[in-house]
Amino acid sequence: MELIGCLLMGAALYIFIVYILPFLIQLAFTLSSTAIALAAAAAALVGLYIAVKHYIRAIGKHINFRHWTWKRGDEPAHRSYFFGPGYVQLWNTVCEAFRGLPDSVENVNDIAGRIGASGDGFWGFCLLVLSWVWRVAGYLSIYGFGALLGLVLALIHGSVTTAVMLVIYVIFTVTWLIDGAYLMHKRIRSICPVCKERYRIPMFMCDGCGEKHYKLVPGPYGIFHHRCTCGKSLPCTFLNGRSTLEA
Repeated sequence: MELIGCLLMGAALYIFIVYILPFLIQLAFTLSSTAIALAAAAAALVGLYIAVKHYIRAIGKHINFRHWTWKRGDEPAHRSYFFGPGYVQLWNTVCEAFRGLPDSVENVNDIAGRIGASGDGFWGFCLLVLSWVWRVAGYLSIYGFGALLGLVLALIHGSVTTAVMLVIYVIFTVTWLIDGAYLMHKRIRSICPVCKERYRIPMFMCDGCGEKHYKLVPGPYGIFHHRCTCGKSLPCTFLNGRSTLEA
């Protein structure tokens, strides 16, 4: 009887080792691999979502085509968006988007902490491993995929901005040349009543507040009009009425 019992035990052990144990190992490996893959994919999606969200939020915070600030120079006029402020807003948007990425890591850490603390025993160990997979995948997705996506968005944003700026600069150059050529062709000059010195472009006074504008030509303060600090729009070419202003 003891011999039969030993044989049965040996047969059962053989069946377990040869057939059942490999199946259990494969099942556990499949389940763990699936769980790891799902956690990594979810963390990557979260990272990409956070990157896009931060960039869109940065655009909403820094891009404004109607209002911007610029250090006032010697001309009492608002700087044109296309001659400085546009690039400043672009730079601030990119910096803001990348500054938001480290903050998003805290969200990943919070979720990982809740996952790792939600079980005990063997199940708790599995959740702890899963929490670290989530944490590592989140770091990689935010600092890897997120940063890469942020860079791509910045390049697209910068390319669109530069393309628009180039069109504006072409319009500015053509307008400036036409205005100068017209003045030269018509031999239009201004003479100072005191020293009798001749000027191609005299000083013009704003008909709204009386401020003196010395550079009322197509340039960094506007291509067709300059906006005085009082808000008055002043024509800055001879063809669209600059000569009607008091000089």
